[in-house]
Amino acid sequence: MRSMTGFGSARGIVDDGRFSVAVRSLNHRYREVIGRVPPIIAELEPSIRQTVYKWFSRGRIEITVNE
Repeated sequence: MRSMTGFGSARGIVDDGRFSVAVRSLNHRYREVIGRVPPIIAELEPSIRQTVYKWFSRGRIEITVNE
């Protein structure tokens, strides 16, 4: 990633479920990852958070998943 400020979104179908994902990043001195996921996939939030930590060294990254 070249800039710490950005936005992206996608929609898809996974196992008969429709999901939309939005990722927003902002310039921030430290690395902060915020995840918002529906209860049906709450067990995946730590894995999502770990993956994001691997890709970013700083900034505030917000990930929102909706059904």
